[in-house]
Amino acid sequence: MMKNTLTYMFIMLSIFVKAQDTSVDSTHYNKSIGFKFDNDMFFQTDYYYTSGENIFFIHPGISKSPITKLFISKFNEKDIEYNGIYIYHQMYTPTDTPSDTVRIGDRPYAASLSISQFQLFENNLKGYRIKSTLSFGVIGESAFGKEIQKLIHEITPSDPPVGWDSQISDDILLNYSFQFDKRLFESNVFEWLATTIVTLGTVNTDISVSTTVRFGCMESYFSSYAPKLNSGFKTWVELGYNAKLVIYNAYLQGGVFNRTSPYVKEASEINRLVHTFNARYYLQYNKHRLIFEANTLSPEFDNSMWHSWGRISYQYWF
Repeated sequence: MMKNTLTYMFIMLSIFVKAQDTSVDSTHYNKSIGFKFDNDMFFQTDYYYTSGENIFFIHPGISKSPITKLFISKFNEKDIEYNGIYIYHQMYTPTDTPSDTVRIGDRPYAASLSISQFQLFENNLKGYRIKSTLSFGVIGESAFGKEIQKLIHEITPSDPPVGWDSQISDDILLNYSFQFDKRLFESNVFEWLATTIVTLGTVNTDISVSTTVRFGCMESYFSSYAPKLNSGFKTWVELGYNAKLVIYNAYLQGGVFNRTSPYVKEASEINRLVHTFNARYYLQYNKHRLIFEANTLSPEFDNSMWHSWGRISYQYWF
């Protein structure tokens, strides 16, 4: 039954999503397809958060889904609205993947597979952006972490991971997150903003605050979720810092409902305050947007290490 969870969710969304254009803004593209690929191989490592794959679709018709009734309403009638769905797969491993024995003190194996719907409003005049997201899926064996990492290691090639039998056990992934971005300062080529994110759920429960600076040839952050029509070439850089208060992390502590995981971290071992530094480089030409990103995360549990991974994203807007 757990393996059919995502199928049911996708069918439910498909039934209620009417592919009609409800855009209130004619100056920007409002539909998009794209992908994000995360991997720590960009930093020559293969542990902790080691891989993530994300495909997404943005379309005004998704606003007709009944799930949107659970989201925060518009703050202002002039807010520009975007609605989307994405499928996300993530994998976490200990530092010694060629070993088939549990290393006490290391990170447990864990994987998740989820489908999410989100709704976003931005207002450049008021200088804010709000985003609500509901995610539903599985964490554990049914997320196929073992099979996907084995395939990646065969393609690479590299030593096969053999410790997945001790991974976090199957459980439900149900998360709701709310994000609020606010402008602090803006000039023609520079922008500074602050962000707060609250996440509640069975896999992640946490609160984070962050700050980001942007500079380059760009539009304002609060009018640039989608490119403007025929905007030409843009390129810019973003540098950010995030501090997160971790209340629960099932990738380390196991699922909320299924407490039979072979190996998990105790609550006393979890670092409740973690820090992330990131840098992003954007290349945009009309309908196309390419992003290169680097992230560095502070230790998440006792005796763990700092960890870095990279991300490549591409979006096509229409």
